[in-house]
Amino acid sequence: MLNASSGLITITTTVATSITTTTTAATTNQSYYCSGVSPYTLWSMNGYGNVYMTINTSQCNFNSTPLYFTSMGGDIAHFTVGGYTAIYSPTKDSFTVYATPIISYTIAIMFNYSQTYRWNINWVGILE
Repeated sequence: MLNASSGLITITTTVATSITTTTTAATTNQSYYCSGVSPYTLWSMNGYGNVYMTINTSQCNFNSTPLYFTSMGGDIAHFTVGGYTAIYSPTKDSFTVYATPIISYTIAIMFNYSQTYRWNINWVGILE
């Protein structure tokens, strides 16, 4: 009700409330992830013209093999290699990546660059 002469507003509200509570048990799946940067000092040479790195993920305590994803970082020249996003031999505790030159590097030059230019592997493991 509005009383125009006094400028007062009076509001009256009547509410009837009925509450029903239902408890439902639901299973939710939450993803668990763990990530890191593996140092350039882990690169090794192999006889196939590339370098490889086995990355230890045991500190993540995955209870099964997660999905691993990688990228490469470094000072310079890491754009000249490929293949490091392909995951080999994944387990709950480790995986391996290989880096292959996309230009004409010898294995010795590529390994030297991996050390000199500090080509690290950035990685994340996701367990669904």
